Amino acid sequence: MANANDFFGAVGNTISRAANKLGKKTDQFVTVQKIRSRQHNLEDQIEMDYRKMGEWIFQKYTEEEELPEKLQEICRGIEKRTREIRECRERIAQVKGAKICPGCGELIPKDANYCMNCGTSFQKVQQEGTETEPDEPRTDTQEE
Repeated sequence: MANANDFFGAVGNTISRAANKLGKKTDQFVTVQKIRSRQHNLEDQIEMDYRKMGEWIFQKYTEEEELPEKLQEICRGIEKRTREIRECRERIAQVKGAKICPGCGELIPKDANYCMNCGTSFQKVQQEGTETEPDEPRTDTQEE
């Protein structure tokens, strides 16, 4: 019986040591994950700061404020790509038989009377063969 007690005692000690190691590894893993989460959060905040800075510089460019030539070159590139994006969206709308809402930019069915996203009205009034401009977007459905 002594051999059985020694055996089970040794097994118990081995399980206890393994559980302690596992507990330490789990604590380590949780701690590392918390640190990584904080690191990613800080990186995201820096990315947002870069974006805000870039948007501020581009706004100054559009207001025709004096900027260094390198920044003007970057802003011209943004303008060019923005035009190309608008052209791509227009081509997609054409291929899909849709139109682009001037209020929010969403693709909507060509025969829609209102934008399902922002509520802009597209009620067409025929005047001498031309369509009127869409109404202003409804502000009660848009986020500030």
